[in-house]
Amino acid sequence: MQKLHEEQASLILEGRTADNEDEMMEVEAAVKAAMSVFNARGNSAATIDAAKSAAAAALVALKDQANLPVKLDEFGRDINLQKRMDMEKRAKARQSRKTRFDSKRLSYMEVDSSDQKIEHG
Repeated sequence: MQKLHEEQASLILEGRTADNEDEMMEVEAAVKAAMSVFNARGNSAATIDAAKSAAAAALVALKDQANLPVKLDEFGRDINLQKRMDMEKRAKARQSRKTRFDSKRLSYMEVDSSDQKIEHG
């Protein structure tokens, strides 16, 4: 039983590590793109918008690049298929967590603002 728990913990750790690496690649690409805009143009409001656009474009480019090409083994099986499916699954899970977090944050903000209205009202 202990061995099964250790194996499960190891698999969870590997998944989290892969998820963190995926997310760090996205963040690093977005920050690098935004910083290059700031370094070229300064810190005006238009530059901030341009930096946001550059960061979003870098994320899209990275996601397109992350689509691993089809690589066949000697039996005609795609070696990268599982890697692509795993990356897609992790990306969906990150998006789901972000959506849940944002939803909870908004609901807490609504509760907090209604509590303040009652106190001041």
